[in-house]
Amino acid sequence: MRAWPAGPARAAISSERTVNVVKVFSLDDVDEQLRDWLTEAYDHASG
Repeated sequence: MRAWPAGPARAAISSERTVNVVKVFSLDDVDEQLRDWLTEAYDHASG
């Protein structure tokens, strides 16, 4: 059994950027919320 943190780890890189870390062990761990976060991050980064 895996131990999961209470939520994603978050660290501010600057006043405009934040890094979130989510442990993914298999495709089953990727839910709709995570896909939405990844899509939003990709769209923001590709400007």
